[in-house]
Amino acid sequence: MVPGLMSDPAPSKPRSRLYLYVLLGVVLGGLIGWLMPTLGAGLKPVADGFIALIKMLIGPIIFYTVVLGLAGMSDMRKLGRVGGKAILYFEVVSTFALIIGLLVANLLKPGASFHAQAQAADGKVVGEYAAKAAQMTIPDYILHIIPKTFFDAFTANGDLLQVLLVAILFGAALAAMGEKAKPVTLFLDGSVVADVLYAVPRLVLPYKPKVVVNYCGDNNMTDPVKSDPSVPVKGFSDFVAAVRAELPTTRFIYVSIKPSPSRWAMWAKASEANTLIKTLCAADPLLTYVDIAPALLDDKGQPVESLYVKDRLHPTAEGYARIAAIVKPVVEKVWAAANAK
Repeated sequence: MVPGLMSDPAPSKPRSRLYLYVLLGVVLGGLIGWLMPTLGAGLKPVADGFIALIKMLIGPIIFYTVVLGLAGMSDMRKLGRVGGKAILYFEVVSTFALIIGLLVANLLKPGASFHAQAQAADGKVVGEYAAKAAQMTIPDYILHIIPKTFFDAFTANGDLLQVLLVAILFGAALAAMGEKAKPVTLFLDGSVVADVLYAVPRLVLPYKPKVVVNYCGDNNMTDPVKSDPSVPVKGFSDFVAAVRAELPTTRFIYVSIKPSPSRWAMWAKASEANTLIKTLCAADPLLTYVDIAPALLDDKGQPVESLYVKDRLHPTAEGYARIAAIVKPVVEKVWAAANAK
């Protein structure tokens, strides 16, 4: 979906202020620790809670990112090459980080003016860490990376290396399964028509668009639960209704679900969904339907393989150019109508 493709300039562009809040928190924390050290010490539970929340998210984020990255590579040899390059990059960057740390520690000597006394350290705690390090052999370390169960890696007993191992194995398995793994990858990442509803308050309404171009629906046809042709129709209809609740004069252009070789088995359902949405648009003067299938099909109604990249799903530059040649005149016509006096 391309929300607000053509609109009047918005009074203000929504921007994330998270980085400002982080900077403000750092400054306030420093000031409190400097001017009111007792209060700062009393706020330790707040800091501990914040750090715990961050740690809570790290594991799922790593798992999600790695799994989707690996699952998207159907070529296992390419997967191996990328994995090798990633390990090499990690080793090189880690080495540079260690060198920089050693240089800073020996040249700048940070903390040299602190009044901390080594004698005041809790020897029992230090001894526990030393004992654990001494007992950990290389085989023990390798075995520790393997969690006892799938979910154990995400609990307090696990660590990030266990999460990474689980994610690599899970992602590699999805990549090896190919099309059979599509429902899982769609569950993790694939958007469907109904998902655009979540974009209405954040990406559409603030810009007060006169024209909204909507391209979505391919993933509906591969979802075993949402592959019924009526589902994308309802999703588009609900999206239009959500926008019209605030912007009743906005016009909509629906770009049809495209054909593709990798999903050709679903094309009959996709064509039916396109027909239903075309009928819906024909009954509403503010809705326009654009059929892009002719740009990608040959004279026999079959997808032109040369117009798709290796995944046989996404068009090449020429394929997109053909689609643009169909969509652009329609967008210009609708935009002119939206601005007509």
